[in-house]
Amino acid sequence: MIFKSRAELLLTISNLKIIGSGAHGTCYYDLNSNLVYKIFNEFLYDDIIEECTYEKDKIMRFSNIKTKTFVFPSDVIYVNNYI
Repeated sequence: MIFKSRAELLLTISNLKIIGSGAHGTCYYDLNSNLVYKIFNEFLYDDIIEECTYEKDKIMRFSNIKTKTFVFPSDVIYVNNYI
């Protein structure tokens, strides 16, 4: 999923249900698509996006695991070309 700006991301997640938060971020549930989105805390603060150094390979390393008790990533979220 690609967002052009932090404002666009915030608008999107404002319509989702918060299902949990932790030290690294917050998970949101989209009732329409049945998908869960994890937004890392850094993306919710002003002027910090440029400092984020997440790597797609590290986020996706467990994406092949299928289980009914945990949701693993199926893709990454980009904001201004940052993961």
